[in-house]
Amino acid sequence: MIKGRIYRYLVYVINIPLYYISYFLPKNKNVWIFGAWFGEKYADNSKALFEFVNKHDEKIAAIWLTQSKTVFNELKQKGLNVYYTYSLFGYYYSAIARYVFVSTGMHDVNRFVSSNNIKVQLWHGTPLKKIMNDDKLVVAKKKSHTLKQIFIPFDTIKYEYLLSSSENINNHLMSAFGNKIKNIIVEGYPRNDMLFGVNNKEKIITFLPTHRGEGEGGIQNIFQSFDSNEFDRFLEKRSCRLLIKPHFYDLNNITLETTEHINILKEDLDLYQLLSKTDILITDYSSVYFDFLLLDRPVIFTPFDIKEYINKDRQLYYDYDKVTPGPRCNNWNEVLIELDKILRGEDGYKKERQQINDYFNKYKDANSSKRVYEFFKNMN
Repeated sequence: MIKGRIYRYLVYVINIPLYYISYFLPKNKNVWIFGAWFGEKYADNSKALFEFVNKHDEKIAAIWLTQSKTVFNELKQKGLNVYYTYSLFGYYYSAIARYVFVSTGMHDVNRFVSSNNIKVQLWHGTPLKKIMNDDKLVVAKKKSHTLKQIFIPFDTIKYEYLLSSSENINNHLMSAFGNKIKNIIVEGYPRNDMLFGVNNKEKIITFLPTHRGEGEGGIQNIFQSFDSNEFDRFLEKRSCRLLIKPHFYDLNNITLETTEHINILKEDLDLYQLLSKTDILITDYSSVYFDFLLLDRPVIFTPFDIKEYINKDRQLYYDYDKVTPGPRCNNWNEVLIELDKILRGEDGYKKERQQINDYFNKYKDANSSKRVYEFFKNMN
């Protein structure tokens, strides 16, 4: 604990001068930096935009930064520009880049020399749960002190631009991130482009549960009434598969008996490629369903522990019942009943899905990456 703190302070001492030096270095309008999920994953809006820029604009040096050897090797094999976050090249390109794009925070990239770039927070979804400054239960609101801004400036970084999917959520984003409303751009999320144009031959049901306690909560409790054998018989009879994809924080926290028709996906796969093949989505409090609504496919909600979740884990921005256009089940038996209805052709929530989709998604196409790219390209 003490050694870790000393090491962190030493890193700060070394990097503070570099932070201020990088401020005065000329920025190259054709160098764009990308990263996601603390430098550990190749995913999300950053990935989608990164791939679009690489494909459509040879003049721009789109560079991915990572701390993961797996991600580094994957992108190298694809012939894409990738460097380790804290390598010499990671420092150099971060210092001269015009734009820095992240999906979680500045820990996605090299924040130590990102002092005078244009920093763009693409974020990772329309918020159902309260986030950042608004999340009083998990993250204490930190005041920005003048001394900290001077001596540890890379821990008080603000974003010049924040991406949104709809004007209707901008007030929440503004309060969460503390950005001025004029800096929130509504162009849609690049990752949603991957949802479209996929034809799936088999019937796929996907369950995406929200993490509890940042991966330290009781995610296993929601499976207490889950009968794998009963579910498997149901799925076999209807020629379906159930895919359970834990949250990034809970990859190793779910222990459940898998069967011929039930699989737990713990490998690092692209969530939006999975969603594109999903016929029915099951989720509890994951805002991923806002994106899934673009496909106009049924959603089943499982707020088994909603009172405990709201009181102990995360508060919500909205009345849950008013923004969840699908059956809300109290247990897995009810989930089976609702699945049976849907698979027999009963879809009583189509109108509600359209209304919620219209509210939370301004654009309903596969052109969000293009819009975001053009927005920043035209600024150069």
